[in-house]
Order: sequence, then structure tokens, then C-alpha cells
Amino acid sequence: MRRGARRPIQQLRAALCLNHAAIGLVLDLLDRIDELEAEARTSVSAATATATT
Repeated sequence: MRRGARRPIQQLRAALCLNHAAIGLVLDLLDRIDELEAEARTSVSAATATATT
């Protein structure tokens, strides 16, 4: 579990009426989105650097 993740889990559970399995899925998907966004930023930075040289 991510550090400091307990409160957001409780908030998700209360706000969306999700069970623990669904919360786990949501958190996994959010982590994957973070990874994909980081890859996209890296790709854009590399493409920009290549285009300007």
C-alpha cells in the first residue's frame, strides 16, 4: 500500500460505496495511469529533443 493511502481509500469507500476489492482495482488502475502518463511525457520530451537537433 502506498504511503498515506489509507485516507484516500476510506474516502473512496465512503464516497463511492465501493468494497475493498473494487478499491484495489481503482488504485491499480490509477497507478497504471500514472505509469502511462510518465511514459508519454518521456516520449514527448525525447521526440522534442530529437526534432530540435
